[in-house]
Amino acid sequence: MLTDDELLALIRDRNPEDLSADECAALQEGARRSPRVMHAVHGCIELEQRLSQGLGQPNISVEGILARAGADHGRYGGLAILGT
Repeated sequence: MLTDDELLALIRDRNPEDLSADECAALQEGARRSPRVMHAVHGCIELEQRLSQGLGQPNISVEGILARAGADHGRYGGLAILGT
């Protein structure tokens, strides 16, 4: 069984994708028994959620896409729009 300090080092020093199944199980167990480990795991989850929300939302409008495609000149990159 890993100590709290060893578990905290895993959280601090390793990417979640690089953790083995045994290390993940140790973190889960550590989070159940130690408030320090639970707090650190929660902080990582919260950070990942904030990053995914900020990075996952596109910052472009339909108008921007059409303008880049030349829609303002009646062109859509060589494609015709049906019904116009």
